[in-house]
Amino acid sequence: MLAARPNIQVMILGGRVRGNTLGVVDAWAVEMLKRLNFDLAIIGANGVTMEHGMTTPDPAVAAVKSAAMERSARRIFVGAHHKFGNRTFVTFAHPSDFELIITGQELGAYWTNELAAAGIPLLRV
Repeated sequence: MLAARPNIQVMILGGRVRGNTLGVVDAWAVEMLKRLNFDLAIIGANGVTMEHGMTTPDPAVAAVKSAAMERSARRIFVGAHHKFGNRTFVTFAHPSDFELIITGQELGAYWTNELAAAGIPLLRV
């Protein structure tokens, strides 16, 4: 739909396409990202803790997320409330690496207080 619009240019990464998420990962995707400059990266994760940061179970996914964050001027995290307090295999960022964390109203007081104490802006929608 976007590619048909005259004022929008769509670019896609090359690499291995993951069957369950259709995300593009691995070295080719990371190498392409290293040549690009982004104004804004909107990133998700499988787990979020203050100790282990933002995590994903797949090292190839973590590499792509890390590369996108390195090349972006601004970073926003978007994740469901149930991701907080969980950790998975590979850390790719820390909550303080994001200018804003967006999650649902269901996020409990513990996490709201933890993020506030760390000075990390939180938006619950």
